Formats: sequence, C-alpha cells, structure tokens
Amino acid sequence: MSRQFFGSKVGNRKKLVLALTVGLIVALLLCSCSNTGHNEPTATAKSFKAAFVYVGPTDDMGWSYAHDQGRLYLQNELGVQTAFSEVVSGGAEATHIITDYAEKGYDVIFATSFDYLDSVMQVASEYPEVIFEQCTGDRTATNVGIYDGRGYQGWYLAGIVAGSMTRNNMLGYVAPFPIPEVVRNMNAFTLGARSVNPAVEVHPAWIYTWVDPPKEREAAQRLVDLGADVVARESDSAEPDKVAQENGVFAIGYNAYQPDVAPNALLTAPVWNWGVFYKKQVEDMMNGTWRNSSVWWGLKEGVLDMAPMANFVPGEVKALVESKKRDIMNGVFDVFAGPIRDNTGALRVSEGTTMTDAEKLSFNWLVDGVVGSIGAPNQVSVEVSYDEFQAALATTGGTVAKAIEVPSGDSIVVRLWSNRTTGYSWSELAAIGDPSVLQQADHKYVAPEAKGLVGAAGTEVWTFRTMKAGVSQLSMKYGQPWEGGQKDVFGFSLMVTVK
Repeated sequence: MSRQFFGSKVGNRKKLVLALTVGLIVALLLCSCSNTGHNEPTATAKSFKAAFVYVGPTDDMGWSYAHDQGRLYLQNELGVQTAFSEVVSGGAEATHIITDYAEKGYDVIFATSFDYLDSVMQVASEYPEVIFEQCTGDRTATNVGIYDGRGYQGWYLAGIVAGSMTRNNMLGYVAPFPIPEVVRNMNAFTLGARSVNPAVEVHPAWIYTWVDPPKEREAAQRLVDLGADVVARESDSAEPDKVAQENGVFAIGYNAYQPDVAPNALLTAPVWNWGVFYKKQVEDMMNGTWRNSSVWWGLKEGVLDMAPMANFVPGEVKALVESKKRDIMNGVFDVFAGPIRDNTGALRVSEGTTMTDAEKLSFNWLVDGVVGSIGAPNQVSVEVSYDEFQAALATTGGTVAKAIEVPSGDSIVVRLWSNRTTGYSWSELAAIGDPSVLQQADHKYVAPEAKGLVGAAGTEVWTFRTMKAGVSQLSMKYGQPWEGGQKDVFGFSLMVTVK
C-alpha cells in the first residue's frame, strides 16, 4: 500500500525490462534534435510544486532513498514545495497517484521507476500543462522527459579498489537482474579490477530482485564460501556488507554510504546525487527553458560520485582512483574503450575504438574475467534409475559411470535411485580432482510419499554449481553399514568437464 506525504517531508525501485533498451537508445539518438518543451516560466520558487513517486520506502538506504535525498536537496536549494509517495506499485496504483498529483496542480511529477512509464504517458496526455520526468524511461512526449545516470563509471572506480584489495583474486557480485544496466555495471567493475590486477575473476550471484535482505544475505554468503574476499552488491540492502563484516572480507556498497554497518569491511560505494539533476530541471522549468530531453548524466555532471574510501585503503589506491575519476570527467578516458574481449575470448571492442552509448545501453555479453553467464544458470540433469543400476551389476559390478561437459556457470542436478527404508543409503558425493571446479549447493531426499508412491523407492537429489573451467569427478557408493565396514551394492561416478 502506498504512502503519500506533503509539505516539508516528501516520497518501485526501477525495474528495467528489455523494452527499455531499444526505446532508450532511440530516445537518446533522436530527442536532442526534436525536443520541445514549455517555453513560458511556470512559477516562482515559492509557488512551484514538485511531486516524486517512489517504488520503495524512503528509508531503504537504496534506490528510493537516493532519490528522496535528491528531493530534499531540491527543496532546500530552491525553496520549492515538494511531496512524495513511496512504496507505489506500477499499473493502476501508479496511474491513480500520478493523476492525483496532476489534478492537484503540481508543476512537475518525477516518476523514479520504469514501472511507471505507461502511467506517466497516459496521464501526461490528459494533463498537457503538467511536466513529467520519467527515470529510466524509453519514450518522451511534448511534456515528458526521461533521465538516468551513468552508474558504470562509478563501478569501474569501485573495481579498481576491489582489484587492489583482494588477496584471493576472486570478487563476488550480487547481481539483481540480467538486464543491460546490471550487465553494464558488472562489466565496468570487472574492467576496473583487472586494470590493476589481471588475475582477478568476478563471480556473479543472480538474485532476481532489487531488494530482498534474506536473499541478498544468502547470495553474499555463498560468494564468500566460494572464496570471494570482496563482495560487491548492486542490490539495495546492506545485508551483503554485513556478511562481509561477519566473515572478515571486504565489501563494495551501492546507492548510499553506510560505513557504520560494516566499518571493517566497506571499501567504498558508487553513490547517487540526484539533487543536481532535479535542481537543474526545476530551474529550467521555472525559467521556461525546459526541454523534453533524454538525459544520461554521470561523474562529470555530478549526479554520480564515489563514497569516501575506507582509511585502510592504501593511499596509492586512493590516488589512482582519483586520477582515473578526473580522466573520466575530463573525457580523457572511457570505461568501454577497446580492446575488450568477452569471457569466451572473442574480441568485442577493437583497439582504438569505444563503445557507443547505444551499444552500452544494450549490453548483452560479459567481459573477460566474469565467470559464468548472464542470468540464472542452465541446469544439466543426470539421472540413474534402479533398472540402470541392476543392469550394471552384470558388467561393472553395479557401478554406473557417466561423463558430461558443461559451460562454467551452469548447474548440475544428480538424481539417483535410493530406498532409505531398507537401511541402505548413498555415501556423500566425493569430488576427485580440482575441488574448486564444483560447489555442492543442495542435497535432499525425495521420499516415496512425496512422489505419491507409498512403499516405493525415493530419489537422492544433489545440486552442484560449476564454478570455473577444469575437470572434476564425483564418486559415491550405495550400501549398508556392516560389521567391519560398509556393504556396497551400487556405485556411481560422474566425470565433469567444465569449459
């Protein structure tokens, strides 16, 4: 349920979808040559009213918090009246709230989630005298502008810090959604890390949410267990930072600077300063010079910055970050200047060339150094039935041997016949070879009752994550404890080659 505030205190995390990519590219390329706007001054600062619509709560210390800090900056700098609604869902609820602000005579409505775009376009057509600004939008109208920030610039700098501080050469990255924005930021983070430490690998953990503290914590812990000694997060809560603190490793935050949460872990964080954008747009509106532009600001314009680096970050690292930051702001350096290869080894950006904004906005590949694939891993299933084990008794003494080849990042699910009611059981799977190639993620027994087959055998199910290229063999025995040892009946082995 949304909450609305007016007066001195003003209030869905953006959820980008694939439609954003094409639309925003077109908008960036075309808006500058066809933009229009309200050419008459709209109001004085005292009478000017700006409304903000947020997808999350203003105290989430994440995306909505950062935008609300921008609202407060605008209010304090220009003295305009502001209001906000928080925890607003897309669709009918957003349409109702945005319409309400327009009906009440607000001069501008800032919609800070891509979920609101359809509502904004609908209400804007009904209230042509009101200005609308859509964050992460992909279309404009006469009275609708769109805006976003070049977060990847900050992530490159954060990567320099992480790559300098790691000792295991393994960085973890809590990745919300497999969309171009997240891919772009993670790629920039990897390029920054490898610019100072070419041996670094970045392991993403896809969580399919912007904010879910338990899920963020689980993902961060999984990355630490894998061996990551720096955990970065593009998600909204500080749970990954806390996990880093608890495990004695480092953290890279996002959206807001929260050093007290993880004082011995937090290295730095890319942080937003939306207030500079809001102030500039409202000034233009009051002056009658606003245009329905597509805005993509970054470090140079001040909408993005880096949180203070921890006092335990070496001085030479801080100096390097500041130097590279100046180069980005002065246009001397672009994060995505070639040569850049993807994580299959293919050359994607040639030396002497730089990715265009259109290419950056449609990122659908991972740079060299990122381990895995975009989004949830593919699942490879290996299953052995009772009949197959029985058939093996005549040839291999009951042992079934299999071999598979899978890409790094995929998961493997092993399902083996089992009947625990007889006192027999499978021994734990043992990995032979490089133990870091595979990581066991889960093990459970699916009982006969769960399958609707009372009295029948069940299934043992193991899930493994493939972590890097290499070869590992899984081996186990099915049997019963016996005097002097174990009485084995069946055996199983699986040779896994991870590409």
